[in-house]
Order: sequence, then structure tokens, then C-alpha cells
Amino acid sequence: MAGYQRKTILSRAEVLAKAEELIPEWIGLTKSKSSAQSTTYTGGEGTVTLSIHSHGPYT
Repeated sequence: MAGYQRKTILSRAEVLAKAEELIPEWIGLTKSKSSAQSTTYTGGEGTVTLSIHSHGPYT
């Protein structure tokens, strides 16, 4: 299991929309679970879970 953190000025909704655009196409995973602050994608290559939290001006 690997962990990765990244700061961005994008909103939570923008981050989730970008993930929905890129992850299925680039990695071939499909969304299996979603909420306002996290999304999980699963498939033959494994599982990716995005947890989005706002900290000041950053997400």
C-alpha cells in the first residue's frame, strides 16, 4: 500500500471531477464508492481511494 499527499487550490468538487475524468481512462478503474469527501475506484489493477480534506486555502 502506498500513500500520497498533494496540496491544490482546487475545490473538493473540482478534485473529484478531475479524478472521475482521469482515473477510469488512464488506469482502467471504475468508481465503486463515493461521498462528498472521498471516492474509491477499483478494478483489475487494484484499488485507489481519494480522501479530500480542506486546510485553509488548500484542498
